[in-house]
Amino acid sequence: MDILWGTKAAASDAWAGTVLGALISPGHRRITHLLIRQGFVFRRSIVMPIERAARSDADAVYFDMTSSEMRALRSDGVSDLSLSRRTQAEFHNGRRPRVLGVRISDEDRGLTHLILSGLIGEDRLLLSLQGVGELEGDVIAITDDALEPDDLPSYRRDRDMKSDAWEALYASGYISPTDLHGIEIAVAEGRAILTGNVRERDAAEDIGVILRNVEGILSVEDGTVSDRELEMSLTALLAREHRDISDRLRVHSQLGRIEISGPALAETSMHAIMQLVSSMPGVLSVEERLATPNAVPDEPEQKVSEARP
Repeated sequence: MDILWGTKAAASDAWAGTVLGALISPGHRRITHLLIRQGFVFRRSIVMPIERAARSDADAVYFDMTSSEMRALRSDGVSDLSLSRRTQAEFHNGRRPRVLGVRISDEDRGLTHLILSGLIGEDRLLLSLQGVGELEGDVIAITDDALEPDDLPSYRRDRDMKSDAWEALYASGYISPTDLHGIEIAVAEGRAILTGNVRERDAAEDIGVILRNVEGILSVEDGTVSDRELEMSLTALLAREHRDISDRLRVHSQLGRIEISGPALAETSMHAIMQLVSSMPGVLSVEERLATPNAVPDEPEQKVSEARP
């Protein structure tokens, strides 16, 4: 979860303020609370337990509390250290970019990265905590003497990286539009996640290479299924579960849309096969093109079954 200072805080029923910073547990590097400023004329600050932050995006941090519940929170009694716009990261070369936000783990709310100001305008940098000293006071020392701000990856919003990823894929010229039509791309905290179907495994590998060159994307996870892999897996599955008839069937995949062809089978057998094939991950739909005793030549009977979600 990425949280930038100045982002709106959204209660479950209304806008509820602006995020000013974060409180961290000393020695554990875990975010415990977010500092929220409320009001325009009569301003007040509250501390929101990080466990109540359900999600965040470019527009806001969303909390699972009502605005009245948030107004009832108090800001005293919290002694943890804080991170805010006043906090600076001091590098060995003397540069001191400001901390503009944090990246935290969705699992345990542990602090994983600091989001720093860049050299020009709205540029932002992403700093892993591996080279960071004690998170205490307004100045944080960078312990890695060889590390400089110029060495840091750029920080970018997930939706901007996703848009650039699609633009790079279509502009590449060597990724088939057919393969691009079969995939989905999700970007979360610099991690690009590929899902869907491609015709050949090489296509997914080429897509991964292009995505890794998109500014801000740190890693690519390939969860695609190729037609060749799907055909082999289904053939093996049918041979294991229906060995008496599997050698008479042919399986063909077109971006996860499966066609089963062969001689006529008993309705109960065909139903069992359709159910089995539909349950295979990566299968979008199943069509049977089996010959029937009374069928006109070259016009086999067709039945289509949608795969289970």
